[in-house]
Amino acid sequence: MALYDLDGSVQISAVKVVAAIGKLGHLDEEDQEKILPLLFSADSNSYYNNNSNYSTSISSSASNHNEIFGEAVGMVWKDEFLSEVEGHPTNSPEEKTQREFKAFAEMILHTGTLLSAIEEKNQEIEISKNGGKEGLGNRENGNTDEDDYDEDDLRSGGGDSQLRVRTRMELKEFLMKEMDNNSTNDTVGYGSVKSAVHIMWSQFPALKDYSLLSKFLCLDFSNEDISVRISDEEEAILVYVLGASIEKLFDVSSVPKKTKPEDYFINLRNDISRVFAEVLPKLIAKYKTEFINVNRLREIVRMIRVMNVGIYIDLRILKVKKFINGSNFIIKCFHCH
Repeated sequence: MALYDLDGSVQISAVKVVAAIGKLGHLDEEDQEKILPLLFSADSNSYYNNNSNYSTSISSSASNHNEIFGEAVGMVWKDEFLSEVEGHPTNSPEEKTQREFKAFAEMILHTGTLLSAIEEKNQEIEISKNGGKEGLGNRENGNTDEDDYDEDDLRSGGGDSQLRVRTRMELKEFLMKEMDNNSTNDTVGYGSVKSAVHIMWSQFPALKDYSLLSKFLCLDFSNEDISVRISDEEEAILVYVLGASIEKLFDVSSVPKKTKPEDYFINLRNDISRVFAEVLPKLIAKYKTEFINVNRLREIVRMIRVMNVGIYIDLRILKVKKFINGSNFIIKCFHCH
């Protein structure tokens, strides 16, 4: 259980060992299932912030942590999920990338299911050890369940108790993220998807292609004629992936070497604005009727904050003018007949 040790240095060392073993081809399917939850273990210090006062040393440390974890998770990504894409015939590089995004959403959903199964199993163990009473602990003494175990128990390789306490603590953090985002129908919330994006940033280069992903999301996936169709759950995940990827691009660790951060962020905002001038109205129109689950529309609208609104408005006005001119031409043609 060193992969999930509370001591960060022990955990990172364990992840490095697992990655080295994986490169030799000695990890079986069960081992890979134990690696996947690392997908939701990104360093929380790496987050959206393009403020000049932001500590680049903190961001660098977080990126190093995430790259180490990404190397381990990347092995499972390539063996279990990306391999299916590689073996599938595609008509274009764009279609291949679309299939990769679908596979990425599948991996995130699968990881969420794994964590849910682990927690259910640990709850059953806890109930049986409490004589059929769930989560008693020492409540009469004001203690939580975690207070029943001292640090020695956590670090002594204490089997089920170590796994249970660690998993419960992670679950609480996970649920807080879910509540934060008011997620009602989505299987995995934005916080977990953001972690997955950070962990896989170096392993899955297409995450940087917000243009392709946003245009992919504009498609009607109920149409049987399109090449790559995704489920409703996968689409919800990819909306989160789009938002998290754009956030990651604005992290100082994403600034290329020998480039001034100010210039990088200005150019990035302008480029995003040009793409969104085309796709944002389509995405809003697509998701505005989702009365039951507003998370997707909310995430799309949130992306406006990183845009250069001036460029966006100018481009939208040009499109409207072209439409009006085209309409006038059609009207003239109609009156001539």
